[in-house]
Amino acid sequence: MEEAGILITSREQLVALLDTGEDLYEGYTFQEIDFSGTMLPKTEFSHCVFYKCRFVDIRMEHCFFVDTVFQKCDFSNGRAGFCSLQRTTFENCKMLGADWSDGVFRNVRFRDTVARYSNFTHSKFEDSRFTQCDLIEAVLEQCTLKRFHLSECVLQGTAFFHTTLKNIDLSTCSIAGIRVDLLDLKGAVIEANQVFDLAALLEVKIK
Repeated sequence: MEEAGILITSREQLVALLDTGEDLYEGYTFQEIDFSGTMLPKTEFSHCVFYKCRFVDIRMEHCFFVDTVFQKCDFSNGRAGFCSLQRTTFENCKMLGADWSDGVFRNVRFRDTVARYSNFTHSKFEDSRFTQCDLIEAVLEQCTLKRFHLSECVLQGTAFFHTTLKNIDLSTCSIAGIRVDLLDLKGAVIEANQVFDLAALLEVKIK
């Protein structure tokens, strides 16, 4: 586990910290803390580490995370719309049905993360990467992707409508059942055998 300066290990410590009403929390390690049900409106976290924390059903819209690490955290059904993240890493996290819509992700890394049914609609990604992530039935519609990378991800049922995938390398991903308009798929990079996975989308029959 990576660790920042000030260690928070109990709900009581968390409540006392948040009761200060600060706009910026810098240099904290939150270890095995349950944030569930907490509201974090327009809060900034800088150089923080969250380890095995629960954000289930949390509401933290318009928050800002910079130089922050989330390890083994659970964001399932959390509402995190309009958040801004910069130089942030999600490692071995779970975010089933989490709402990250209208977010800004700059230099963000998602590794070994289960993000089934998560919602990233209208988000902007720049210099960001998903590696070995489960994105089944996730929604990345109307997104802007700039220097965006997908590596060894499961994209079954993932929706990219009105999100251009030009120059996006899908060759290491499982793309069977991907949901995207052909126009938005134009220019994407795939392997030859992945054409079979796109047969239904192309409305062709392959003998």
